Amino acid sequence: MIWIISCTSSEKQPMNSENSMGFPLIETQDQELPDGVELVADLVYAIHGERKLRLDIYHPNFSNGPFPAVILIHGHFPISKDRHHYSKLAAQLAEQGLVAITIDYREAVDAPYPAAVDDARAAINWIKENADKYHVEPKAIAA
Repeated sequence: MIWIISCTSSEKQPMNSENSMGFPLIETQDQELPDGVELVADLVYAIHGERKLRLDIYHPNFSNGPFPAVILIHGHFPISKDRHHYSKLAAQLAEQGLVAITIDYREAVDAPYPAAVDDARAAINWIKENADKYHVEPKAIAA
């Protein structure tokens, strides 16, 4: 299954906090997470030279799962330049019982095709390898 989602956002960068499941929790400054949603943020899923590619995981906290997951891949600058672009949508999906993952990736300006595709594939593989830790059903991941 492939989900293609297009929207715009003006959300801000996250700030540190704590949560009840023992994960590092980060909430965006202008977005309160819905009840039953926790955010594990700034996880490194790949390294290219000195650049660390990061992802955020929006996780339902109303049961232990495993949950189906969807990886939201943002567009390009200036409208949707980083993983925070889909933070509000990711929180809404987590509220409905999905693990929603937002990722950063190398863009064509710095790394020509197929770098972005390779990075998305690396994120999917990272999620599969860490599925138990984040309560993801590894056979139910969409991007």
